[in-house]
Amino acid sequence: MRTIDKIRNFINQKLVSGQLRAGSRLPSSNEMMKLFETSYNTVRSSLRKLSEEGLVDVDNGRGSFIAGAKQLDVVFYCLPTIVEFDQLEKLLTAHIKKKLLHVNLHLKNVYQLIKGLETGAPDNVNKAVIIECAPEMTYNIPGLYNFTEYDGYSDLLAKLLPAAKETMNGGLPYYSYTSQLAVNGTLLKKTGFSKKSITSDFLWWDDFTQACRKANICPATFDWSQEAKWPFGSLYCPFFSLKLHETNSVEALLTPRRPYFEGYAGKRLLKIIGDSEFSISPAFASFYRGGSVMNLSQSSWITVQNKIRSNINIDDLQIIPYSLNGKRIINMQTNNLHTYISPTANTEEKSRIWKLLQMLLSKSFQKDFCSISGAVSVRKDLMAKDYAWYCDDFAPFMPTADDIIIHSKIFSRSMKAYFTALIEQYKFNHADQDVILRFMDNRIQK
Repeated sequence: MRTIDKIRNFINQKLVSGQLRAGSRLPSSNEMMKLFETSYNTVRSSLRKLSEEGLVDVDNGRGSFIAGAKQLDVVFYCLPTIVEFDQLEKLLTAHIKKKLLHVNLHLKNVYQLIKGLETGAPDNVNKAVIIECAPEMTYNIPGLYNFTEYDGYSDLLAKLLPAAKETMNGGLPYYSYTSQLAVNGTLLKKTGFSKKSITSDFLWWDDFTQACRKANICPATFDWSQEAKWPFGSLYCPFFSLKLHETNSVEALLTPRRPYFEGYAGKRLLKIIGDSEFSISPAFASFYRGGSVMNLSQSSWITVQNKIRSNINIDDLQIIPYSLNGKRIINMQTNNLHTYISPTANTEEKSRIWKLLQMLLSKSFQKDFCSISGAVSVRKDLMAKDYAWYCDDFAPFMPTADDIIIHSKIFSRSMKAYFTALIEQYKFNHADQDVILRFMDNRIQK
């Protein structure tokens, strides 16, 4: 066996046993000469090659050390709406320190990429860039890295929920959030409308809006942020429920065929849109500011965010699950992590980035992250009791094996953009209902 292989095996064995770790000093070159029965020059040559591989750091005059103790700069593009950055940074720092990863994680707003204000490409300073992506999102960034051949990859995937893995799109699942119908109980009481009348088929909608008009209260608001680019997703919950009640078929919903929108579900959706308001600016009196009775696509993060963030203040928040034939309908979106690595990153640095990703998907981190964000973990082994936000009131957000779980991947990003434009034509420019639904169906395969 070559000397370099002997040294490499020696280091790996010591790392596995815990006798060495990142930053540990290795035996001197003279000690290695005796240990591996070879010449001084061969030892020095082997250490130089191992340094190029990223396994050791050679510091002339001080000795050789296990690589990995030098701080590695990594950029992490995240959604700012899920967890406040200072809170997320504190959580990440604690877990990185515990794992001895020696990573400087720089948090950035992912909208900087979506708006094209930054390229997101890794470089010699930031050896890796990790981007939180919605299921249909991709970025034209060089260096997208695949960790399928790394130790522990298959074991990690085996610990993840099958539903989460369906939307990986070249990355790794990070977390999910589920959505249901939410009610401001205080405003609902002012309308005099009965909560018991609220069902998933929306047959009650006209009576409800009439009660809201009499009380001079907005029935519902939709999050329609132009910054999000594709806000059609905020209509998923009511439309999915309407479509399931129209067809009584999950397959008919998941495999769109014309006519798809030109029916009860599409017409009722447009009626709901016409009666509701779109919150298109932060100053708008949305559901979160007590501006409407309902949010028809409320994400599970509200379990943690209500009355904690300055812009969210919902009185008597109540969650009403969508359902069909006694089964709950849960709309779920799973965000993924795409990792881009610089060509200058060495083997050890790539290995450390992989360990960082494993940490983000570990049970301990997922539990902490979901507890402060209101998200749902992508891991199989987190139970309802593991979530700090879980209680009877918020149970509709927690998926079970008996639920109808609908993933937000029915429509492509281009289809969502197209549908968004059509909905805006209907809502803001009063386009004809039948024309809008026909154009929407034109995007559906026969």
